[in-house]
Amino acid sequence: SLLASGPTNLRTLHDARPDAEDRQQARSWLSQVFPIGQRLQLWLPADHAVVVAYEQVREHLVAAAEAGTDDSMVEPFEQARRRFLDVSRQTLLSPIPDKGGSM
Repeated sequence: SLLASGPTNLRTLHDARPDAEDRQQARSWLSQVFPIGQRLQLWLPADHAVVVAYEQVREHLVAAAEAGTDDSMVEPFEQARRRFLDVSRQTLLSPIPDKGGSM
Protein backbone atom coordinates (compact mmCIF):
# COMPACT_ATOMS: atom_id res chain seq x y z
CA SER A 1 0.00 0.00 0.00
CA LEU A 2 1.06 3.58 -0.48
CA LEU A 3 1.11 4.39 3.22
CA ALA A 4 2.93 1.19 4.16
CA SER A 5 5.94 2.18 2.07
CA GLY A 6 6.14 5.60 3.76
CA PRO A 7 9.17 5.05 6.02
CA THR A 8 11.20 3.42 3.25
CA ASN A 9 10.44 6.19 0.79
CA LEU A 10 11.19 8.90 3.35
CA ARG A 11 14.59 7.35 4.01
CA THR A 12 15.26 7.20 0.27
CA LEU A 13 14.39 10.88 -0.14
CA HIS A 14 16.75 11.85 2.69
CA ASP A 15 19.58 9.55 1.71
CA ALA A 16 22.68 11.56 0.76
CA ARG A 17 23.33 9.46 -2.34
CA PRO A 18 20.31 7.35 -3.28
CA ASP A 19 20.08 5.45 -6.50
CA ALA A 20 18.51 7.76 -9.12
CA GLU A 21 15.76 5.23 -9.85
CA ASP A 22 14.96 4.83 -6.14
CA ARG A 23 14.77 8.61 -5.69
CA GLN A 24 12.43 8.90 -8.70
CA GLN A 25 10.18 6.16 -7.30
CA ALA A 26 10.09 7.90 -3.92
CA ARG A 27 9.13 11.21 -5.54
CA SER A 28 6.44 9.44 -7.55
CA TRP A 29 5.20 7.93 -4.30
CA LEU A 30 4.85 11.42 -2.77
CA SER A 31 2.75 12.58 -5.71
CA GLN A 32 0.40 9.61 -5.21
CA VAL A 33 0.04 9.83 -1.43
CA PHE A 34 -1.16 13.39 -0.97
CA PRO A 35 -4.24 13.33 -3.28
CA ILE A 36 -5.74 10.43 -1.30
CA GLY A 37 -7.38 12.87 1.12
CA GLN A 38 -9.13 14.63 -1.73
CA ARG A 39 -10.29 11.32 -3.18
CA LEU A 40 -11.71 10.29 0.18
CA GLN A 41 -13.65 13.56 0.33
CA LEU A 42 -15.33 12.74 -2.97
CA TRP A 43 -17.22 10.03 -1.05
CA LEU A 44 -17.13 11.15 2.57
CA PRO A 45 -17.63 14.49 4.35
CA ALA A 46 -14.51 16.29 5.62
CA ASP A 47 -15.44 15.54 9.24
CA HIS A 48 -15.91 11.78 8.69
CA ALA A 49 -13.67 9.65 10.92
CA VAL A 50 -11.86 8.11 7.92
CA VAL A 51 -11.04 11.51 6.40
CA VAL A 52 -9.93 12.91 9.76
CA ALA A 53 -7.72 9.85 10.39
CA TYR A 54 -6.16 10.18 6.94
CA GLU A 55 -5.44 13.88 7.50
CA GLN A 56 -3.63 12.95 10.71
CA VAL A 57 -1.52 10.43 8.76
CA ARG A 58 -0.73 13.10 6.19
CA GLU A 59 0.29 15.59 8.88
CA HIS A 60 2.63 13.05 10.47
CA LEU A 61 4.03 12.19 7.05
CA VAL A 62 4.80 15.86 6.38
CA ALA A 63 6.46 16.16 9.80
CA ALA A 64 8.55 13.05 9.14
CA ALA A 65 9.55 14.34 5.71
CA GLU A 66 10.57 17.70 7.15
CA ALA A 67 12.53 16.03 9.98
CA GLY A 68 15.00 14.59 7.50
CA THR A 69 16.99 11.72 8.93
CA ASP A 70 15.34 11.93 12.38
CA ASP A 71 13.74 8.48 12.54
CA SER A 72 11.87 9.38 15.74
CA MET A 73 9.26 11.05 13.52
CA VAL A 74 8.50 7.78 11.72
CA GLU A 75 6.84 6.14 14.74
CA PRO A 76 4.06 8.78 15.08
CA PHE A 77 3.43 8.39 11.34
CA GLU A 78 3.16 4.61 11.71
CA GLN A 79 0.80 4.95 14.69
CA ALA A 80 -1.42 7.35 12.74
CA ARG A 81 -1.33 5.00 9.74
CA ARG A 82 -2.46 2.08 11.90
CA ARG A 83 -5.30 4.19 13.31
CA PHE A 84 -6.37 5.22 9.79
CA LEU A 85 -6.41 1.57 8.71
CA ASP A 86 -8.40 0.56 11.80
CA VAL A 87 -10.97 3.34 11.31
CA SER A 88 -11.23 2.54 7.60
CA ARG A 89 -11.70 -1.17 8.28
CA GLN A 90 -14.36 -0.45 10.89
CA THR A 91 -16.20 1.80 8.44
CA LEU A 92 -16.05 -0.76 5.64
CA LEU A 93 -17.36 -3.51 7.93
CA SER A 94 -20.22 -1.37 9.27
CA PRO A 95 -23.73 -1.92 7.94
CA ILE A 96 -24.66 0.24 4.99
CA PRO A 97 -27.09 2.97 6.11
CA ASP A 98 -30.56 3.26 4.61
CA LYS A 99 -31.06 5.49 1.60
CA GLY A 100 -30.94 9.11 2.60
CA GLY A 101 -28.86 8.32 5.69
CA SER A 102 -25.29 9.44 6.15
CA MET A 103 -22.28 7.25 6.80
